[in-house]
Amino acid sequence: MTLGKALDIIKSVTKTLEDKRNEQSFQCLWDALTEFSENFEISLDTPSNSKKKRKVFENSLLKDSIVTSTVGTDNFEEQSKTPEAHWRSHSYYEILDSIIQGLNSRFSSESLSIANALDSFLKLNTNDSDPFINHYQKLLKIDSDLLKAEMMVAKNCISKEEWDFDELINIANESVLPNLRKMLKVALILPVTTATCERSFSAMRRIKTWLRSRMEQNRFDNLAILNIEKDLLKNLNKEKILDEFAKKPRKLKLKF
Repeated sequence: MTLGKALDIIKSVTKTLEDKRNEQSFQCLWDALTEFSENFEISLDTPSNSKKKRKVFENSLLKDSIVTSTVGTDNFEEQSKTPEAHWRSHSYYEILDSIIQGLNSRFSSESLSIANALDSFLKLNTNDSDPFINHYQKLLKIDSDLLKAEMMVAKNCISKEEWDFDELINIANESVLPNLRKMLKVALILPVTTATCERSFSAMRRIKTWLRSRMEQNRFDNLAILNIEKDLLKNLNKEKILDEFAKKPRKLKLKF
């Protein structure tokens, strides 16, 4: 699945949830819940609120004025007296609003624009890849006009309409198409997700602890590679590594 297809799914999910936020959709759900609750003898009554409600007084500033909207909670409580109205307002609408707000917050318009442009860039489409190119051209010191020219050259080098990334990388030779090569490296290593809950399982948290918080970046990078590439580490010759370590000059004699 490409980022472009994922973008379409995100938009479709958000639009589907927004379309479900109406009384007709809730009524279908409520009828099914009512039938289910009757079959299993489950009560759908409004939860009782044991707290003493504060009496709402009329605002003195509104005296002798015509008020066209509610200024307190009486009208809302009157509408929520029935179980159906209560669960529609306090559960159905609130859950949908929370999910929609979470999707809009997680997938902002800027990130969706870059994701769509990234998908176009991987298809070597120069017309719709500007947001992705403009976002990284200063960082990578790339001329956008030269990059688009290299994209057209690479597209003409490919004979078939659909290709895989390996073929594209082979065509984007660093000496021939350097700008395209740089942008492809960025495009292929962009993180799939940035969920906050995943940070607790990051290798960085296991390596850079409170006791080793002052290690230099070079040592930290090397330890991170050893921790992440555990499968490759098993194939290394440990005796050879120990010999190289022992050859370095130090006060402690490791070889006799």
